Amino acid sequence: MSRPGTLGRWFLVGSSPSCSLVIDDPEVAPQHLQITMQTWDRTIIVKPLAPTRINGFVVDEPTTVTDKDELSIGRTAIQLYAVGAASPRRWWNVRDELTRPAPAKQTSPALSGSPTRPLPSPRPAFVPPPPMPEIIEQPARADPTEIALLAAIARAPADPAARLVYGDWLEQQGLAESAAFVRHQPGFVFTRQFLYGISTDWRAITSCGVVHCCGRYPCAGRWEMLDVTSDPRVRTCSACTRDVAYCGEYSDIHRAARDKVPFKLDEKLDIAAALEIYWPIEPFD
Repeated sequence: MSRPGTLGRWFLVGSSPSCSLVIDDPEVAPQHLQITMQTWDRTIIVKPLAPTRINGFVVDEPTTVTDKDELSIGRTAIQLYAVGAASPRRWWNVRDELTRPAPAKQTSPALSGSPTRPLPSPRPAFVPPPPMPEIIEQPARADPTEIALLAAIARAPADPAARLVYGDWLEQQGLAESAAFVRHQPGFVFTRQFLYGISTDWRAITSCGVVHCCGRYPCAGRWEMLDVTSDPRVRTCSACTRDVAYCGEYSDIHRAARDKVPFKLDEKLDIAAALEIYWPIEPFD
């Protein structure tokens, strides 16, 4: 059986529903494999997070592959190949074959056949995932009612009444996903079109969730509990007296790490990838 699909330039493969490519295989780990395409030279790098075979040989460090190489995890074979024009926004097609057994495990660390590029150094460095392609943001709506409702949340993000009123208004306009986002409905699955189509500033104002990389007592530890500022993507904690950044792109994580500030991660980004970018900086006191 073959299941083709198109994924972005950075994605996780595993059995967990949080992965970009979910494989229903008892031998596949929740997060089994990370695949990255570097934008500057379009090299494909495979980073094993669990036992992985390339062309039948086990690898345990980041490895460069081509569309002629076959990846095997558990009972699943994955083949990557380019689709579309050769541009920085080129995506990759993934085909997994669940019915064909993977090649037998071999102990030799060498790969059969030579990749077109040398292997990375033994000391692997995390390759920051490029920003995913953005859909053109929706034009700002000028409805005075919505402006007033959004302003109420901007002034008091932790006020549940303001969120319910704005959420009800959005639902009346036929914007069910926006309403669920504002209400912070547990278990609601947002589409990619919504997460990439709505303004990042709007999400920063209406978002709820955990603040990462702080841990100071008695910090509230949640974005909606922080004090607002004139910048919708920056809030302050009155308990630990520090700024917290809203990170809408992976490049924002780099800036947060450089400035040594905690961050709230945008819902469209992956927390595992964000922490790999952030934690080369020493934990704060």
